[in-house]
Amino acid sequence: MESEIRVLRDKVDDARSRVTSTKSRNRVLQALTHLKNSGRLQGFYGRLGDLGVIDDKYDVAVSTGGGSLDDMVVDSVETAQQCINYMRKNNLGFGKFIVLDKLRKFNLSKIPTPNNVPRLFDLITPCDPKFAPAFYSSMYNTLVASNLEEANKVAFGAKRWRVVTLDGKLVDVSGTLSGGGSRVFSGAMKLKSATSKAGEISEVELNAMSEDVQTKEDAFLKAQAAFNEMETALAAFKDRLPEIEMAISKLRLEIDMDLEEAKEAKVRAKEVSVNKKAIASTEDRMIKEEKAIAKLEAEKQDLKDQSQGLEDQIAELQDKIMQVGGVKLKMQKSKVDSVLQKLEILNEKESNDSLQLTKLKNQVTRLNNQISENEAEIKEAEETINQIREVYDTSLASFQASEKELQDLSSQMDELLEKCDEIKEELNFKQSKIADLRKGEIKLVTEIEKCEQSISQCDRNIKKITDEMGHAETRDLETLVGWMEYCDTKQRLLAPPPQFSSEDLKNVDCEALASEIEELEKQTESMTVDLDILQEYARRYKEFNERKADLNESVAKRDELKQACEDLKKRRLDEFMAGFNTISLTLKEMYQMITMGGNAELELVDSLDPFSEGILFSVMPPKKSWKNISNLSGGEKTLSSLALVFALHRYKPTPLYVMDEIDAALDFRNVSIVANYIKERTKNAQFIVISLRNNMFELAQQLVGIYKVSNMTKSISMQNRDILTA
Repeated sequence: MESEIRVLRDKVDDARSRVTSTKSRNRVLQALTHLKNSGRLQGFYGRLGDLGVIDDKYDVAVSTGGGSLDDMVVDSVETAQQCINYMRKNNLGFGKFIVLDKLRKFNLSKIPTPNNVPRLFDLITPCDPKFAPAFYSSMYNTLVASNLEEANKVAFGAKRWRVVTLDGKLVDVSGTLSGGGSRVFSGAMKLKSATSKAGEISEVELNAMSEDVQTKEDAFLKAQAAFNEMETALAAFKDRLPEIEMAISKLRLEIDMDLEEAKEAKVRAKEVSVNKKAIASTEDRMIKEEKAIAKLEAEKQDLKDQSQGLEDQIAELQDKIMQVGGVKLKMQKSKVDSVLQKLEILNEKESNDSLQLTKLKNQVTRLNNQISENEAEIKEAEETINQIREVYDTSLASFQASEKELQDLSSQMDELLEKCDEIKEELNFKQSKIADLRKGEIKLVTEIEKCEQSISQCDRNIKKITDEMGHAETRDLETLVGWMEYCDTKQRLLAPPPQFSSEDLKNVDCEALASEIEELEKQTESMTVDLDILQEYARRYKEFNERKADLNESVAKRDELKQACEDLKKRRLDEFMAGFNTISLTLKEMYQMITMGGNAELELVDSLDPFSEGILFSVMPPKKSWKNISNLSGGEKTLSSLALVFALHRYKPTPLYVMDEIDAALDFRNVSIVANYIKERTKNAQFIVISLRNNMFELAQQLVGIYKVSNMTKSISMQNRDILTA
């Protein structure tokens, strides 16, 4: 039951995932079908996989190698465009469409295949013959093999074929092999045995399957509970088994005793019958004994009947015990044997120990003799120790007296040493104090000498300055430095000399003043002063102020231009980011439309300065991971570039486009998608496309052919019209 429930759970999970994966497709299909049924949509036929049937045997093969079975079938481009507009307007998702009147005229007749392997297209029965080209465009000449070995033989013969196996492995013409996984892909097409669309499970069916699983899970839980109860009962019976066996043995013993008593009674009855005289007296006793025997026999029979069921249960339990625990019983028996062997070993050891005990007794007697001898030696040693102890006591007394005298002398010596240390400390303190006083005396003497020298020097300087002032020439400072804004010559000239108090003079550092005076004297001696230079400096200062004003004016103009440049940069950034965001969103939409499910993204390398590092173009093709455009294949690069070009065209259209073999690396489907989009864009622009693909120039309005004749290049133009319809 557990394994069956596990299988059913896997089926329900598979069904639930399939219902979830087809919701989007069913939503688009139901919406378009409703539009068709209401009469607002003409030429819509539905999903390609629903327009034909195939045998159940080939369900996995056609789902794996059938290609575009989920595409919608319409009769014209206008119908497809109407469907796309309706889907975009109602936000239904995306869909792919097969236009019947744009399909090529395929050769749909049967073809010879290697080993007569069936062609997948030939196994499909369209509900209408007009849908056969759509099925062929989806799978072409794909073959169906029974297994991978046959597929390899068929695919790589003289001609390469695309082959799919019945279990879902696909061998492509390029040699690539795909397959594996836990589940195979199935249900993409309607089957002959199915009344509804194969592979699609309704919500009702899914709910029914879930309810079935739930019911079986409940039954499993009940069965598991009953099983646990039975196991518990079995364990209880196993626990009661020794008790039941004991009761049975007791009953058997009582039965045996009753049988012996009955035999003895019969013997006594025979003896009594011999003794005719005692017959009369013993008849009553015999009747009583017989009644007692009959009663015991009845009880015995009842006990047998009662113990019969227990014996059967015991037999069954013993069989189960032998089946379940026979090996354990053998192990227990082997353990008992080992214990018996250990007992024998212990008995042997006990005999050995008795022999050892006799030896030890002999050794004890010998040791007792030695003890008596040692006791005599101990007595002699004690006498010797007593003599030594007396000598030790006398020596210890004399030693203690000497030690006490030594302690008294050492205490007297410590007192004398302390006094000596105190005297030394006092002497050192007085000597240090005398040294400090001598230093202070020397310092005062030197300061007095310096002051006397300073006084004499100041007197000489005063006399010298007085003499020089008598012969000095005076100049008008107002004419020389009056132009300085910060120079107040009048105040400086009229200000009296500074006056110092005695306290200020005490605080003056004479040494610092002397060194400063000496430096000033050196500067004045080496200096040649030209007071006329002040006039030139005044002229230069005026010129400096004028140029400073010019500089300030230039800086102000520069700041204005810099601010205008910053405004232009900000405007450029804002306009660029607006266009970049619009193009990025349009690019995502265009790439999803072209690749039917991919994704593309434009990212700034440096978001703070977009113009320094550039733009990074990342693409996620359908069913792949994000990649840089430089790591894509040729076709993927082409699709990415075209999506960017179309996004730019949407943002800022231009009247003329020239494209040179843009479809060279694209496959049939992508060429058709790009061609149809270019056809749609020709409403507001002209496209000149150089191409060698039928899907591209079949949609062109006018064709221009280039050819060479007689080493001359010529061209010819023609209207693109269908010759068959014409």
